[in-house]
Amino acid sequence: MTLKDHLIEFVGEANLSEAEVDCEAYSIDASTLSAYPLIVVWPPNDPEKISYLVKYANRINTPITLRGKGKGITGGAIGEGIILDLSRHTKISRLSVKDSWVEARAGTTIQELNTVLREQSLFFPCIPLPSTHTLGGLISLNPIYYGQSYFGPLKNYLLEAEGVEGTGQHPDLDPEAILGTEGTTAIILSLKLKTTELVVQRSLSLSEFDELPVALNAISDIKKRKDLIGITLTAGAASDIVGSQKSYAVLAEFASDHGEIQDLSTFAVAESRFKNIISLLSERSYLFVEDAKLELEKLFDLEQWCFKKSLPLVCWPDLGVAFVKFTREQEKLRDQFRILIKKLNGELGCCFGHGRLKKKFVSGYKSNRVFRLKERMDYNNILGRGVIIDYK
Repeated sequence: MTLKDHLIEFVGEANLSEAEVDCEAYSIDASTLSAYPLIVVWPPNDPEKISYLVKYANRINTPITLRGKGKGITGGAIGEGIILDLSRHTKISRLSVKDSWVEARAGTTIQELNTVLREQSLFFPCIPLPSTHTLGGLISLNPIYYGQSYFGPLKNYLLEAEGVEGTGQHPDLDPEAILGTEGTTAIILSLKLKTTELVVQRSLSLSEFDELPVALNAISDIKKRKDLIGITLTAGAASDIVGSQKSYAVLAEFASDHGEIQDLSTFAVAESRFKNIISLLSERSYLFVEDAKLELEKLFDLEQWCFKKSLPLVCWPDLGVAFVKFTREQEKLRDQFRILIKKLNGELGCCFGHGRLKKKFVSGYKSNRVFRLKERMDYNNILGRGVIIDYK
């Protein structure tokens, strides 16, 4: 029997494909990498059947790569074995307004979830870049997200998880064992998440500066406010796009009426410009983005480097997160950026993960953590082979 014949027993013939058109489509994601899969599978939302599939993959030593929307920029959603597409698993099964939690399948997008929650004046605040991520992808990445200073880290919102480990076992998953592991330890099928009340009162404060040290001093003062939701700082071409007349623009968002921008239409325009700045830069041929986490005092060194290279810079300075965008022709500059962040004792992949593309920049803590979890949950290295670390 062929691989396809065996998989049909687990998922049915309608839920898989070896067709060239499908394998070609799944051979790429939003990164610069590519890998042609053996077969693409859209599994039913049945832990038992997925468990059988994973156990079979263990027996024949064929890797499985998990995929949601395929929007990752580090090559984590492509692989040469079986592609398991979970994006069809979209259902919000239970919601408790009283106890502030929701249960949803892993293929549900954050936008879909918040559309339902807003009807109950609730909100799931952990919205990454891009906001089209599925819930499973979000948990796998565990990214720093805008607003985290106010709402708290993603781990505070993950209550329970159901899925299948790389060994094929399907107990209730330990939340700590799946956060930030980028699909290398388990297949996430459903999640129970904490929600929060929708922030009704919001306002913005917009400032412009000619000099970065002055902007950073202002940011230090803003960071002291307890009602601060988040701060966005722009430099270079990013400041031009948001309409700033000066070199640096700072937009602060508050969960109060502290900011001077409260009019709904003015608020919406300013918020849209700043929150969509990464995608707006793509319209100016800055197609590729790099992310980094570093101390606020090191931001000056990064900005000076970007200024010399004429690169746009966007930061969430309250979180120590920086984004730099590059054109297609600036691949060497991207490599230089990664080396610079390492010299500045920063961390790459804080928002977009490491995948295959950036695994040589993974911190010792993260690589050791993933290694220990693989030993326990995926010792045959079936899930996400080549992602984050080269295990075995």
